[in-house]
Parts: sequence; structure tokens; C-alpha cells
Amino acid sequence: MPKWVAICPGCSKPFLYEEIAHSILELARRDPFNIIRKPVIAAGGDLRKCPSCKTKVRVRSFDLTYSFL
Repeated sequence: MPKWVAICPGCSKPFLYEEIAHSILELARRDPFNIIRKPVIAAGGDLRKCPSCKTKVRVRSFDLTYSFL
């Protein structure tokens, strides 16, 4: 399932931020110019915990990467 991931600065491993809904992927397949937009994150970022090293990570919009794996 495609998802948005962030890279932990502590251990350099990617962790799941949010899965992309199947309905959004279907719209993108029908219209090649429809861009899958990143999730809206507040200006200060979103505080998450890395599942690997338990470091608290402040995730901002530009930290997110599309991943199919």
C-alpha cells in the first residue's frame, strides 16, 4: 500500500507517517495530471515517535516522502 514516510534523524530509518487512501490512488490513475498531495501539517510540524529507536521526531511537510514499499 502506498504511504507517506519520514526518515528518523536518530537512526536514519524510514517510518510510516500516513497511508494513502485507495480512493485517492484511483483518482490519480484516472487523471494523470491529478497529483497525490501530501498531508496537511501545521506550521510547527507534527511530533511523532520513531518505532525503531523511540526518538521523538518533528515531521514537517517537506520531510515526507512517497513510498510504495
